[in-house]
Amino acid sequence: MDLSGKIRINFFPRAVGTSPEEFQAKKKIIGFECEPSPNAAKKEQFVEQWFCLLNEEQWRQHKETLTKLAKNVYSKLKRG
Repeated sequence: MDLSGKIRINFFPRAVGTSPEEFQAKKKIIGFECEPSPNAAKKEQFVEQWFCLLNEEQWRQHKETLTKLAKNVYSKLKRG
């Protein structure tokens, strides 16, 4: 797979666990993929990291959605 010109955006298991329904709703729209996170404790409910690989056009298309998602995750993690 040629990854040149693409960015990878990761959301680690703890982030996904803050809003699993929201991530699931965005999965097909953004093209999220999941893979085991090497650092996630196996006792946690969410052990997969979600990521997307985007070229510049895809980034522009999904930037607002990803930014809102990241801000939502940050807000929830900050509150504890």
